[in-house]
Amino acid sequence: MKQLQWMVMLFTVALVFGCKPKQKAVTDGYANADLEGTYWKLVELNGQQIRPTPDNRREIHIQFRKESAKLEGFAGCNTIAGQYTVDEDNRLRISSILSTRMACDDLDLETALIKVLETAENYTIKGYGLSLSKGRLAPLAKFKAVYFH
Repeated sequence: MKQLQWMVMLFTVALVFGCKPKQKAVTDGYANADLEGTYWKLVELNGQQIRPTPDNRREIHIQFRKESAKLEGFAGCNTIAGQYTVDEDNRLRISSILSTRMACDDLDLETALIKVLETAENYTIKGYGLSLSKGRLAPLAKFKAVYFH
């Protein structure tokens, strides 16, 4: 319960201080979402669509925190956190990923997500979609920006 309270407080602080106006790139008439400060919901992993199941209590997501250069998220059973660096050429390096150690029946999806995050070398944002890739290969993971109003 204490962990949940901490996550809610951290998320609230991030929403309050993470919102800042800036010029956004435009794709197909829509402003592109920002890599940092956006809640990214996982929609595809290694070419497989991710669909909610009755067992999913929370959706799988990640967030990049610009102020601390930290990645935070939920991987299906455990919360995850790590470090990241990004440069102007959309190069991305995620490292030092840690997770809580909750006992869950199936950790295959979570393990695959962490491997993809550690493998990704670059990212592309088109509208409200984020793709993580290695080199010029097909995307390893796709995410959709989610905004809370």
